[in-house]
Amino acid sequence: VALETIISLQNGDKQFSSTIFKDFCEYASGNINKLKEIVPEKNVQMLASISHQLKSSCAMIGAKKLARFCAQLEAK
Repeated sequence: VALETIISLQNGDKQFSSTIFKDFCEYASGNINKLKEIVPEKNVQMLASISHQLKSSCAMIGAKKLARFCAQLEAK
């Protein structure tokens, strides 16, 4: 799902896409905060797991640059 798909699904209901983006921002923010905690701990498995989850969410919402960054983190 990309940004264009989400917008096309709203059928004139701007609240629909607004809710999706709000939920994504909350989810992403929580995962980014987790990553900030994990990096100093050097917990590679947890870093890869959270990066993978965030990568998938970013790809679904159309945040391609952030998805690529998460893929790089996941691979390390």
